[in-house]
Amino acid sequence: MRITTKTILLASAVVLLVVATGVGAYYFLYGQSDSTDTSGKQAKDTSPVNYEAPREEQVDGGTQIKKDKYASDDSTGSQSAAVSLRFSQSEQVGNSVRIRTIINTLTSNGTCKLTVTDASGSQVYSTSAGVQAASSYSTCKGFDVPTSELEAGVLVFAVVFTSDTSTASAKVSLEVTK
Repeated sequence: MRITTKTILLASAVVLLVVATGVGAYYFLYGQSDSTDTSGKQAKDTSPVNYEAPREEQVDGGTQIKKDKYASDDSTGSQSAAVSLRFSQSEQVGNSVRIRTIINTLTSNGTCKLTVTDASGSQVYSTSAGVQAASSYSTCKGFDVPTSELEAGVLVFAVVFTSDTSTASAKVSLEVTK
C-alpha cells in the first residue's frame, strides 16, 4: 500500500476542516462572555441591580417596614402587639351569607361571635364559632348564615374575637336578598 503526497494533503485538509469546525462550534456555543465587548475591553454592567450604598430614605423605609412587621405580627405567642380582625370574605352566596375572617395573631384558643343587626340596630341573628390557626395567622372557623334566618335589606354583620389575652372586632354592611 503506497501513500502518496496527494493522499497526505487530502487527509490533512480533512483533519484541519474538522478541527476548524469544532473550534467554531465551541466559540459559537461558549464564546465571549457578556461582560466583554468585541475589542476585549470590559463592558459596562447593564444589569438592573444597583450595588451602590442605599440612600437614607431607603434605609428609613426598610427600618419602618421591619417595625410595622414586628408590631403587627404576633407569631411568637407574645400578646404585646394589638390584635386585629378583618374580613376575608363577606357576601351572599345563594341562600346563605358567607362570612370569613383573618385574625393577625397565631392561636387556636378563643371564640368568634357573629351578631347581625338591622338598620335600627336590633339584633336579627347571633351565633358563635371556634378559632383555628393557619400558618402565620388565625381565622374564625367561618359563618354560613341561612338567608331564611335573616330579613331582606341592608344588615350589619359584626364579628368579635375573644381569647384569654386579647379581643378584636370588625363589622361590615351587606344587602341581603331573598
